[in-house]
Amino acid sequence: MNTLLAYIQGDATYKVLSKEESIYEPGLLNFEHNCEFAEGAELDDDEWFKLECFNEKPYFLPLLEEDIAAAQYNQLPEDRYADITYLVAIQDNGNTFCFQRLTSQSVLKRKLLSISQAPVIKKLEKTIFMEDLPHAVYKKDERCLYFKRLSTITSVFLGIDDLYREATQEETACFMASPFMEEEGQIEQDKISSANRKRLHAAVEKLSHLTPKQQNKILDYIHKYKSDIPYNEATKKYSITNNTELQFFLWGIEERYFSTIAKREKRVARSILKLR
Repeated sequence: MNTLLAYIQGDATYKVLSKEESIYEPGLLNFEHNCEFAEGAELDDDEWFKLECFNEKPYFLPLLEEDIAAAQYNQLPEDRYADITYLVAIQDNGNTFCFQRLTSQSVLKRKLLSISQAPVIKKLEKTIFMEDLPHAVYKKDERCLYFKRLSTITSVFLGIDDLYREATQEETACFMASPFMEEEGQIEQDKISSANRKRLHAAVEKLSHLTPKQQNKILDYIHKYKSDIPYNEATKKYSITNNTELQFFLWGIEERYFSTIAKREKRVARSILKLR
């Protein structure tokens, strides 16, 4: 038996329905093409991000360890559907947990025109649109979570946004006061974009694992590929004055610049994927 549950934040988990057929088409839940989650990585249409040993993460849900029995949950009251935070479908003999986040826009009230010999306009009331693919899937036997976009599951797995969060004010201030940064003329911290704060957090994490010699190599590498970013070669200090310069500088810390083999054309990788 396959079960669909609904979680309402600040309340409880309820049963929606149980059925013999799979709630999500098993043939669409193909995770053969997957990659480890990384900041800035982009997926092909048939790919999924993968988080291994998910049961050891701080944002793991206790629900995922349970043997689900629909009878242990109260039926979701009809007047609470608009309050649902997310749906979770348990199928494949309790091995597969499929999550779909819901928002205030998920409960639809629309008019539909039926296509037939005698067309009729039908009005839908309290209809929830369920997507063909869930936003995240947990495989209990693999202890792995698969997902497409991190932003769609942050309300399901609270704290998972730490995988790609913005740098704090303290982290930002510390980074902009680094030995390789000029003290004067820098971009004001409150002007740094959200996207750059996320890149900055990743850069801080990477630099913390590099030796001073490796950090110097990175700085020279950035200047080699982006000489238009203000740089004092004598002091080996950068002056970042706007978000565009900061974006290209942070890409350099991530080592996204490269030259093609044949024509030595300089390029930047907008998306990166680690090779196995």
